Amino acid sequence: MVEATARFKAINPSASIRYIVFGAKASADARTEFGTNAIVSTLHAFAHSQVHAKYGLGQVKPFLTWMDLPKFPKRPFGKDSAILQLIEDYCISPFTSMDDFVAEQHDDFEYSLVPHAKSIMNLMAKGELAVTHSFYLKLFHVLVVRGIIKLSHVDKLLVDEAQDLSAIALDIIERIPTDHLVIVGDQNQRIFEFLKLENGFKRFHTAKVLNLTQSFRVDNYYAPAIQEFLQEHLEVHAEFKGMIYPPNPIIRTKAYIARNNVTLIGKMIELNQQHIPYNLSSSAKLNQMFKLPLAVIYAKPGHIQRDIELKHLQYDIDQYHKESSSYRASVSLFKHLLSMDELQSSLKSAITLVLKFGSEDIIAAYQHAKDHKGTKHQLTLLTGHTSKGSTFDEVELDNDLNLSLDEIKAGTFRGDSEAIHAELCLYFVCISRHRHRLTNCKHLNL
Repeated sequence: MVEATARFKAINPSASIRYIVFGAKASADARTEFGTNAIVSTLHAFAHSQVHAKYGLGQVKPFLTWMDLPKFPKRPFGKDSAILQLIEDYCISPFTSMDDFVAEQHDDFEYSLVPHAKSIMNLMAKGELAVTHSFYLKLFHVLVVRGIIKLSHVDKLLVDEAQDLSAIALDIIERIPTDHLVIVGDQNQRIFEFLKLENGFKRFHTAKVLNLTQSFRVDNYYAPAIQEFLQEHLEVHAEFKGMIYPPNPIIRTKAYIARNNVTLIGKMIELNQQHIPYNLSSSAKLNQMFKLPLAVIYAKPGHIQRDIELKHLQYDIDQYHKESSSYRASVSLFKHLLSMDELQSSLKSAITLVLKFGSEDIIAAYQHAKDHKGTKHQLTLLTGHTSKGSTFDEVELDNDLNLSLDEIKAGTFRGDSEAIHAELCLYFVCISRHRHRLTNCKHLNL
């Protein structure tokens, strides 16, 4: 797209081109590559430029807590976190009114919290309360869909990652007047199944399709094996062609890619113990990365858990402490939790991590993690999901990625057909991040 855009601008220097990309790093890279030939932004940056100053919104925060909320009007005691979660759930939903969102909820929904959520959102909209990224994007979404904001015409509109778009993104994209819409993506890289994103190619199913088979990243040595993987698991007629590089390339950048954050923390601890420097992505969300291991470390009965993701864990902890003293003397909390069939695999991994490394090393890794963000060492640690769009000279896969494929082939993977498809797509993403060298890739026929 970069070269095609440059040629188009050379012929039509006054033409307007907007490129919507997803992810801060991808946006920064694209701005460098496109230069002045296109207006490059993420959807959030586009929304921010349209509503934040114009509507006098307050400070932007990644998330709000009970400490950000005013004392008045009064709210039900202990329900601030639930109210904020309700607002977040609405903001990331496809709905353009809270009432429509509420109408689609199930019987266990706390309808009594809706007026309080609306009251807080009104304060946010009037600039009297800090706002989240999801809130100003939702405000932009609502105003665009209702025709209050009329978006400017562009000659060409380019959209990346079309295989994984939110309903919000699609609503906005459809309302940007343009002479030529170009959507780019790879349906074999639909890795965000858990976010309930839509396949943009289905929304624009009547568009002319151009298939791109050439990878501008992977050494041609690996291309036949990757194509074989695609044809066996994802797309029967897939084509995948690689690049021809000079022999004996210099390895300047390396990546270690894991399936999830917990496994990545284990690698961080090992590198810390060996005094090996490494980078973490500048966009890495450290609190989210360490949430489960730290929750396990600091587990205690009777804690008022406001994090919805951890409420089930807290319930299981409380139930354990209601067991007899003889039971607790013979069965530790961790052993008790690991014995539960219904315990999430991510929590089992977090407990296993704590048992393997101990609390001190995990807490130390968390305390020093920010020192590794955005640094310039040779080695970068990523999860498969955060590696998307990245390129490295050499990539090593953590064995947890191979184990997931083992489970799929053995029929023991816990998940429905969509989850299995997303897992296969994730493996494809991970095996196509390298230029020259790929190691510990057990499911490629090399």
